[in-house]
Amino acid sequence: MLWFIMTVLFFSLHIGMWRFWFQSIPLQRVLQNAWNLYLDYGYNVLTRWDWGRGRGGVDAWELMSERARISLRINLITLAVYITFSILLGYVSSRKENGPVDRLIQLITLLFISIPNYLWAWFLIFFVGFRWGWLPPQPHGVEGTLWGDLLILVIPVTALALYPLGKLTALFRGEFLTAQRSLYSTLLKVKGLTAPQMARRHWFKDALVPILSEIPSTFVFVLSSSFLIERYYSINGVTLLFFNAMFAPQSGTYVLSVDFPMAMTTTIFFIFLSLSLALTVDIVNAWLDPRIRLGSKKASIQ
Repeated sequence: MLWFIMTVLFFSLHIGMWRFWFQSIPLQRVLQNAWNLYLDYGYNVLTRWDWGRGRGGVDAWELMSERARISLRINLITLAVYITFSILLGYVSSRKENGPVDRLIQLITLLFISIPNYLWAWFLIFFVGFRWGWLPPQPHGVEGTLWGDLLILVIPVTALALYPLGKLTALFRGEFLTAQRSLYSTLLKVKGLTAPQMARRHWFKDALVPILSEIPSTFVFVLSSSFLIERYYSINGVTLLFFNAMFAPQSGTYVLSVDFPMAMTTTIFFIFLSLSLALTVDIVNAWLDPRIRLGSKKASIQ
């Protein structure tokens, strides 16, 4: 799948440049030239792990790897934050159903879902950063130390995590309540299991299966949102690298000017992250619910 997407992307970039700059050249000639370049490019990647050199002769893979550490740190911490807290809040909300705590959590999750993450980023940067001075409004000047590197993660991680946190909390609460009211829970009560025992052994697993299925699409949404957040917060990560690889300044604006090695390398980085997470979720799903294992003779769910 990764190689198929890379192939589509390679030819799409060539056709996009042709439509923008070189329409006088026949498309057939452009495609033939793209095919020859694709064969050389694929051979270099597979045999020498050579992703080409970007503008200025910079090695595309080395530069992307350097910037990827920054973006990876933000996105993976965000992933851990919204998964952990959505399960925790969803569990507390379902156990306190229709009580004040449940109502408060539902109100908070509705607020998180209703406000776009770029508005959260603006609010945090302007008020929490510049106006109140609780957190650094920009990373420049505070990075380089352990405490500084931790502080500059708070605003981007919070802005990225609030929407998926609200969404997954509501989903986990609903699934946990469904598990509590299921027929097998009545049977477990008759057998003498307490509520904490049923939650630990059965309800959590049943509620986690649909949550895990939502994580890949949610992660893709967070990745796309990180493009805006990194620009807002002046983070020198893969987002800025990708933007500079796709566009070039001209007369006070930006025009399409594709740096193919850099554009390909940064895009493949994001696609690899998404596919890896999807594979991990499939494996964990099969562990949580053996009925959905691929190739199993009992794969069908009644």
